Amino acid sequence: MSAEELEALRSELARSREIIAVLRERAELDAKYRDLEGDSARAAIMNLEHTVAERTHELARSEARHRSLFEHGPSLAMTVEADGRITRANARARRGIGGDMVGRSLQELFVQEIRERVCGLLERGEGELDALPLADGRRMDLVVTRTLDDAAGQRQVHLRDVTTSVRLRKELQHARRLAAIGHLAAGVAHEINNPLAVVELGLRELRSAVQPGAEGQVGELLAHTDRIARIVSNLHTFAEPREPELENLDIAEVVEASVQIAAAALGPVEVERSQIEPDLRALADRRQLEQVFVNLLSNAARAIGDRGCIHIEGRHVGGWARIRVRDEGPGIPENLLEDVFTPFVRGREGEGPQMGLGLSISWGLIQENGGRLRADNHPEGGARFEIELPRPAPEQRPAPEQLAGEAQSPRPHKLRILCVEDEAVLRRTLLRLLQVFGHTASGVGTAEDALDRLHEEDFDAIITDLRLPGMDGEALRAEVARAHPPLADRIILMSGFFREDAAPDNYLQKPFSAEQLQSALARLAARIDAGSSANTLE
Repeated sequence: MSAEELEALRSELARSREIIAVLRERAELDAKYRDLEGDSARAAIMNLEHTVAERTHELARSEARHRSLFEHGPSLAMTVEADGRITRANARARRGIGGDMVGRSLQELFVQEIRERVCGLLERGEGELDALPLADGRRMDLVVTRTLDDAAGQRQVHLRDVTTSVRLRKELQHARRLAAIGHLAAGVAHEINNPLAVVELGLRELRSAVQPGAEGQVGELLAHTDRIARIVSNLHTFAEPREPELENLDIAEVVEASVQIAAAALGPVEVERSQIEPDLRALADRRQLEQVFVNLLSNAARAIGDRGCIHIEGRHVGGWARIRVRDEGPGIPENLLEDVFTPFVRGREGEGPQMGLGLSISWGLIQENGGRLRADNHPEGGARFEIELPRPAPEQRPAPEQLAGEAQSPRPHKLRILCVEDEAVLRRTLLRLLQVFGHTASGVGTAEDALDRLHEEDFDAIITDLRLPGMDGEALRAEVARAHPPLADRIILMSGFFREDAAPDNYLQKPFSAEQLQSALARLAARIDAGSSANTLE
């Protein structure tokens, strides 16, 4: 029953009581002169009394239901004066806000910046405001309605906690922004890596031919190309993270390994990690998790400078492993907190550094591993990053450790190689390197020309760029497998941006070094030798 219906019922009952009083008075006068047994007036009075009793009982039930809805409803409900003073609050509001609500001001629950908006809504007497920030950080939807005592200026206020939905909505928007930037990063990585491969291979070739004493200058140039390569590699990871290989990991071991990897970036900064719970385990990709920790540690060290400490703590929370990394630096500027995982965000002038790709990549990697990564500022100062990863199922056992050390690459075999690359400078550089390695090499600029050469000459292997004008490298590989079956598994793909669904032995990520090229050819030669041995046995 609505408030209007309750008010109408009260008015009707009041009029009925007045009628009954008048009728009683008349009945008492009539009783002096005649017997009222069976009198119609008395019967009418009795019926009216019965009706009033039923309506009074119904009113009591409606008021009880109204009180129950107010007291036990799903929202934080309050009755307030027009100036915001709270006169009544339900149990949920008392639990959700805390303390005695009566006498407090509704406006003081919210952050200073939006209190005027709340005052305006109370003055109007009705309306809604969405996702208002409370002083404690939560977000609330606010609904104000008029009460039956509107003449007295009272309002009924309902608050609904939407903190979780606001956070999820922001994460969705963030994920969409990162996806859009990822598509751009893929193209950028490829376009940079092609000329970078030319420069790096040329410099390495030049270093072996320069006069003694000039190697240092070439080495400095190579260091800069390596730096560019690392940036592009980050773009690659950001745009197309590989599928994680989940393992049952000991978090303390991963943190220890990450500290060792980040040692150069940490410098004199200490890392306090004694607060990691014993046997804290999570289901994640080791390499990706190490990359996240290295990023966080490196950022923390830059924020701290030469003095200070990084604190790492970890414990099990329900079905999650929660790890927190906190530094003792100046913290994250408030205007950057919401965008800290967005690539290349810059704060207002003088209010913090420009964000790069590291935190964005870390956020994406944790998402890929089924976890969550959040950032805030610690109450005692410094930035704090919180990682949550799913715990392994009880029956899962840690993956066996890999053998220490890697197998040595087999001794290079002399090969006849067809090189397919549309960048003429890079093609010439590759041909020179292949000849230096002792191979016989020919080069063409398109897949169509490559197919023509394969009909004219015999080759042991093919090195081809993935992106070619006309037919691309994947299509060339498929056509070679159809028309020249012996070469099907002797093709090495090159690309500035590679989707990592190819076998590791079958691709070269640009820019690559002469050593990486030689190692890939050595593995290819080993497969050719293995295939020849198998044919001989048959």
